[in-house]
Amino acid sequence: MVMSSVKHICNLCEEEDVSNVAFVWCADCETFLCKDCERHHSKNRASKGHQTMALNEYKKLPPFIADIKSRLGKYLKSRITNLQENKTESLKEIRNLRSSINNHLDEIEKKIVDDLIGELDKIKLKSDQFNSEIDNKKKGIKNLQNDLSQMIMYATDLQIYEGLQYLENSISSEVEYLYDMKRKGHLDAIRIETKLSDDLKCLTNNIRTFGTTMFQSSPCNLQLKSSVDCQVRLSVPPLLTIDSINPKLKTTLKIPKSFQQLEIYGCQVLPDGRHLVLEAVSKSVILFSKDGEYTEHVAIFNDEPNDICYIKGNLIAVTILQKRKILLIDLIMKKITKTFQVNGACFGIESNGETLVVSLHGSSHKLLTLDLDGYILSEVTVPGKYTIRMALYKSNILVTNWKDNIIYCYTNNGLLLWEHKHKDICEPFGITVDKNGFIYVACKGNDKIVVLSKDGKTSRTILSKDNGIVYPRAISIDKTSSTLLVTNSFDGDAFVFKI
Repeated sequence: MVMSSVKHICNLCEEEDVSNVAFVWCADCETFLCKDCERHHSKNRASKGHQTMALNEYKKLPPFIADIKSRLGKYLKSRITNLQENKTESLKEIRNLRSSINNHLDEIEKKIVDDLIGELDKIKLKSDQFNSEIDNKKKGIKNLQNDLSQMIMYATDLQIYEGLQYLENSISSEVEYLYDMKRKGHLDAIRIETKLSDDLKCLTNNIRTFGTTMFQSSPCNLQLKSSVDCQVRLSVPPLLTIDSINPKLKTTLKIPKSFQQLEIYGCQVLPDGRHLVLEAVSKSVILFSKDGEYTEHVAIFNDEPNDICYIKGNLIAVTILQKRKILLIDLIMKKITKTFQVNGACFGIESNGETLVVSLHGSSHKLLTLDLDGYILSEVTVPGKYTIRMALYKSNILVTNWKDNIIYCYTNNGLLLWEHKHKDICEPFGITVDKNGFIYVACKGNDKIVVLSKDGKTSRTILSKDNGIVYPRAISIDKTSSTLLVTNSFDGDAFVFKI
């Protein structure tokens, strides 16, 4: 059971009687922060190095982890507070009686006070030791939180599955530690009392003591969950493989018959379910509805376009090969909003919503990264003049080499992670990636759509000529809806699949 249904309020704003929804959780401060408070928190010299976690990730944590502080830490602190109150009551009783007797009792009064404070110090020392142990346990839990966050972000499905088993064992050991403390009586409630001498009340000269200090313990009533209850109850995702991918045809795009000649170079599935096709003969971008009906020409160019990508909002980008240009186009206004001139023939283009990556051919083949104002952020040189289409996944760039029938995976700084070659991959051209990291490749040389595992170790044909696939060049996936668009280059057929 996770904490996804809990609505958290910014703790700092709450102190000012303002209810702003929390944006992040600071593990160091153990505090929820809204966007404004998080901005100040990250700039403050004392807290800018603190570990923060996005609220959606925090909500995935098991309740046991989040409750460690409030189930146990508060209890130990409240116990010390109660002892302090016990101490105050005892001292008050001692000193009230002390005021009614003469000065010769000063020495024995001092002795009992010292005894009282000495016993309290012993208890506090033990409690401090327990608190120190709890702090160490909290650090261990914090490390488990970080491990869980990093594992969800970067680990493979198999690694997540194995990692969760490790987390369950770790959590169970922490629970056993708490039970051991309770069994040994370390969590028992403690009360200090002073038993005053009856002789002292008679004010006789035989008095040699002011009383005795003692403490009583009672069984701890703190309710702890069993180790079974505290096991990590996360929804373990099924171990997905390429064998589980089975595309289901949803619809086909109905390209108008007025097009006497067609050559489709690029395509895109938009987040709202509509579809774009980049057609080279008419030099245009064509818009289709969710149902596959032709809607309109969004843009018509003077020169032949080569590729298209969706950026964000209503913004798309198109490369103009021979003119060495990248055009940004607003789909609503149906006009070019920006033009970037580059120093090479620009082929494939992709975007993560914040930057553009374009395949550039000049004196060498480069993958050029630009921001949305056209400023160059990085240039990565990669081998092969036939690598002209790419896709982005996290910090990696996937590239097809249609001449050598190879799929490459590079880091965004140009380090080759892996390459894949298979007999079913013939003239790979268009490439795209789904939300799980599986890679889809349009193989125009043998009329196939092939899917690769995200580590590049295995591949499998999922669509072929039997499904109407003929010389496919352009392919696109919308990660949110898991919609796959495959377009044939020349016959005008384009297919929309659910994956």
